[in-house]
Amino acid sequence: MMMLKPHLAVCILIRVAPGLCFTVCHAAILAKTNRIARIFQVSSNSSKKTKFTSPISQLYIIGSMVIAELLILSVGLIIDTPHPEVRESHEQRALECSGVNAAHLSASISFPIVLLLLATLYAFKIRKVPDGFNETRMVAFVNYANC
Repeated sequence: MMMLKPHLAVCILIRVAPGLCFTVCHAAILAKTNRIARIFQVSSNSSKKTKFTSPISQLYIIGSMVIAELLILSVGLIIDTPHPEVRESHEQRALECSGVNAAHLSASISFPIVLLLLATLYAFKIRKVPDGFNETRMVAFVNYANC
């Protein structure tokens, strides 16, 4: 079987990709549920227009969450940079990325887990939103399926 020889970029990607992918997904869900909760919270209290509900502001919110995850991942990479390493035993020789373990994986997905929990909290808060509001149709299903 032919496999790609691990380079530094591949080792870094192995460490960064899981947390970054989950952050992008859960940040979008959190931004959507937070927006709906704020719209209906303000509409029940007063006639003020809510801030940061436009699509552009939602992208900025998602982008700021992704940047926060990138900062967390960057600190982890600075502290312990992964690199390709040859491991030999008497029967086999393996080339693998060192510095990629369960502790690093759990650190990289801790922020997306927090985002998921917050999105689930907001989904619970907006569960009684009128059915005619199109944006709430699948929010609860997506959040509960992820948990």
